[in-house]
Amino acid sequence: MEETRKMAIGDQVTMVGRSSRSSHGTVSGIKSDVMLPEVEGFTTEYVVSGRDGQEFAAPGDSGGWVLDGRSNALVGMLFGGPGRRGGAAGGAYVTPIGGIVAHLGGSQFGVAR
Repeated sequence: MEETRKMAIGDQVTMVGRSSRSSHGTVSGIKSDVMLPEVEGFTTEYVVSGRDGQEFAAPGDSGGWVLDGRSNALVGMLFGGPGRRGGAAGGAYVTPIGGIVAHLGGSQFGVAR
């Protein structure tokens, strides 16, 4: 994977996951700061809503790549999701790829910042 880009509100994205295989959604304006034991400080997660009332992700999709719907550039990784029970119908949390690349040490892993 050589191309990455930032997610923006309203972007159309595609997620490739183990359970869903492929799903489509829209980056919403909802975000949440999450504290993880493995990371010093917080990560920012964005909610991506599934299209046409469909779920964006299913159990087992965590870690799936999220791609820009137009360019197929890598924009994030599926963190998890509330699904319909969490109040964001069809939504899931996505970690922006920039934070992941920075945490892994940047381009030494073959991913441009």
